Amino acid sequence: MKTQERKKIISVKNVSFTYAKNTPFEKKALEDINLDFYGNEYTAIIGATGSGKSTLIQHLNGLLKPDKGEVTVDGIDTKDKKAQGDLRRKVGLVFQYAQYQLFEETVYKDIEFGLIKRNVPEEERKKRVPEAAKLAGLTEENLKVSPYDLSGGQKKRAAIAGILVLKPEILVLDEPAAGLDPEGTRELFATIQNLHKSKECTVILVAHSMELVALYAERIIVLDQGKVVMDGTRDEVFGNEEKLLSLGLDIPEITKVMKKVKEKHPNINDRIYTVDDAKEEILKNLAK
Repeated sequence: MKTQERKKIISVKNVSFTYAKNTPFEKKALEDINLDFYGNEYTAIIGATGSGKSTLIQHLNGLLKPDKGEVTVDGIDTKDKKAQGDLRRKVGLVFQYAQYQLFEETVYKDIEFGLIKRNVPEEERKKRVPEAAKLAGLTEENLKVSPYDLSGGQKKRAAIAGILVLKPEILVLDEPAAGLDPEGTRELFATIQNLHKSKECTVILVAHSMELVALYAERIIVLDQGKVVMDGTRDEVFGNEEKLLSLGLDIPEITKVMKKVKEKHPNINDRIYTVDDAKEEILKNLAK
């Protein structure tokens, strides 16, 4: 489905934000950001350290408020104090270090906590907690143990389940793979992809792995020094290697390999960004 056919659900207009404003520690984090996000869209936000990625996504559920401009979520202004509950129900935010979001005696109780705070009846909670856990890739056994007994990847899943149980329309994740080994990272991203597809959930995530961004994201936004410098499809962004390198970023490793292959085999398409696409392109050329 093309972006223009989708419903606009988040609008970021002329947003600027400065930390520690009017102090000696003042630091401008965002400057005149203009973005729209759409329903059932999978967007990755990339950029060098300090480019404003985490600051931007914390504006999407009202955790941070812009100094200038406005952020609206399904028509709700994030500065509207009376609408904060509705805002949190629509946008679920999973922080980079999920272990800091876990605190209860068991994983079950941790996932259930948000429902209790919202006065959801016990019978409904008994139904929704296992459902959210399953969606996040947790087992029934995982629910019985302390969250502190979980592996790093399982902690991430528990934090995601704690958000999913609230049934948000938009899932926002800040570096979900931080601290995970390659296998845990692949499994977690596969889970996020499954949520995106099965629940038609809008996904917005900050990521540093170009390989995973290329594999899953439909749209890529690039930030530099608090400004949007690129916003487009995988081909549009990764096809501009020179600009990415100038921003301290890179293209996927498989793309570099395909560029080398093209030097010896000119008919090869080197605008390839995933291993599966590379395999298909090579086999296609071998068959000629």
